[in-house]
Amino acid sequence: MPGTLCITWTITSTVSVPPMPILTCARCNTQRAFASSGRFRLNANGKRLDAWLIYRCTVCDQTWNRAIFERRARNTVDPALLDALQRNDAALARKTAFDMTGIKRWEPGGGDAAISIVKTIAGPPAEGEDRLAISMRMPSPVRGIRSDKVLALGLGMSRSAVGKLARAGRMAFEPGATTALARPVRDRQRVWIMLDGLSNAALLLDAASGQADIALSAASAPVD
Repeated sequence: MPGTLCITWTITSTVSVPPMPILTCARCNTQRAFASSGRFRLNANGKRLDAWLIYRCTVCDQTWNRAIFERRARNTVDPALLDALQRNDAALARKTAFDMTGIKRWEPGGGDAAISIVKTIAGPPAEGEDRLAISMRMPSPVRGIRSDKVLALGLGMSRSAVGKLARAGRMAFEPGATTALARPVRDRQRVWIMLDGLSNAALLLDAASGQADIALSAASAPVD
């Protein structure tokens, strides 16, 4: 009986430097790039808290505070988050600096992020799979890369071919519709691809599950 092959794609950025918003520096009196300092600022006003990630002008060191939350009731803040902020946790600072939420309008961009995709089969393969279920996982924010590019990279096909599959009704998204292809991929987004009747179904199965990557690595390995 035909079945569904469930696969998890873990997507990470290969870019090592977080985005630097371009802001008007009050000290330089012109637009400058601001870089994360890796440190947080916390402010308590009664029972409410404000938290910011501190950025510094790359020329003069003038500071700019990027809001993480403002006027938040203390009892609604996760204690683990509060502890990380107080310790200037490096992992949290890095994750926040890579998150484009709220700063995209100040960031110069420069195209899609370079990414790597680790593919893991989530369960034992069924006999004669005719459907793919791909779950997207992003442990850290990845700068707004479109879903169609992620699928093209992961499936080893062109973005136009991915679009053709979607227009033919062979793709479904959760959340979202086929318009999700033109939007940034989301953490925990799921994509279903119907393979029955496709001449390249076996190739897509191998590419989506990572088997094609393994075969390519083996083929390129040096021979003793």
